[in-house]
Amino acid sequence: MSDELTFKQQSGAEAVLDGSIQWGEEVGIDPVLVHAITVPLAALRLGEQTADDAPLLRLNSIRFGVASWRQLGGQSFSFPNVVRQIEADGESHPVYDIYGSLRMGSEYHQVVMTRIAFGPYDGCSVAVSMEGSVRSVSQPALFNQIGFACDASLTVGAVVVRGDLGSATPPTLAEADELTQRLLRLEDYRPPRSQNGRAVLEPLCPDSGRR
Repeated sequence: MSDELTFKQQSGAEAVLDGSIQWGEEVGIDPVLVHAITVPLAALRLGEQTADDAPLLRLNSIRFGVASWRQLGGQSFSFPNVVRQIEADGESHPVYDIYGSLRMGSEYHQVVMTRIAFGPYDGCSVAVSMEGSVRSVSQPALFNQIGFACDASLTVGAVVVRGDLGSATPPTLAEADELTQRLLRLEDYRPPRSQNGRAVLEPLCPDSGRR
């Protein structure tokens, strides 16, 4: 890899940390709380590709191993870690505890994270420093794999009880209640509400508009 890039959060754009309770081939058969980080970026250039129109860094299925967004404050996590192996077409494939992508225009590039470090929580947001690398999966590649660092301020979002990723039927509210009691520190969240047939729990925070 060549010199490391610095990704900057787009000025005035909201970056979000949210979560979901789910299970399925991507995460395993047991219900688990996973998080996602979405950061709109300022214009950047990778090789011959330039993105002036809202490049987007997206990290999915992150296993932080916590029961509340508050527990992330001050913690640092190293990646990638192999959660388990799955068998497909006679071959074994690793399942990681984080997946990432960088959208530039109509192109999506693979992001591999190495480290995510959180600062202390301040109200309903938290500062985060991230390190990783990005590579083009196009043939031929649009640029050489390169490391990056990114600092952002994340707004804490809701936890959605998605259930089985392979099913179109979400858990009932009673099932969602059992899952949240098992996996969440409920005193840090508002009571669940129904949205599009799924249970959604908003975080409690000092922001009077979100209590």
